[in-house]
Amino acid sequence: MAAEFSLDIKGGKEFLQYMDAAPSMMSKTVKESLNIIGLHIVERSRVNAPIDQGDLRRSIKAKVVRSGDGFEIKVTVGVDYALRMHEQLTPFGPLQLGPGSRREAAAVNAPEGGPGGKFIERVVFFHTGTYLTYIRDMAEENLGSLRKTIQIKPKVGPVKPS
Repeated sequence: MAAEFSLDIKGGKEFLQYMDAAPSMMSKTVKESLNIIGLHIVERSRVNAPIDQGDLRRSIKAKVVRSGDGFEIKVTVGVDYALRMHEQLTPFGPLQLGPGSRREAAAVNAPEGGPGGKFIERVVFFHTGTYLTYIRDMAEENLGSLRKTIQIKPKVGPVKPS
């Protein structure tokens, strides 16, 4: 015995309108989510970057850019010694923290580890789960407006002889 499956869609016109608008709406949602995540990466990276006079920390920026058919967050650091600090500073390299960073490390309770090397990478790795959850929640919030607009009821029953 075979089964028949159909969908009864109430609000079909609204559904079609939503489906037409969905790609740009989801794209906008993802971009807005990535902007917020980028701001968080900047904020937390500044806390975890070494400090002498503050130029390195102030120069950390994030921007959402188009990448292929999606978006990505570009994090930049605008001082010439940034790469050296990021890659070679303790605990990941041979360079040691200066007095300002050591004082700050003792005073700040940063869950990502505090001032030191890999200050951007550590933030991203530490918060990846939170970022993914946030993007998912924002996408589901958008879909929630669709769920309120239409009702989809699956119907399963025996196949009617032809």
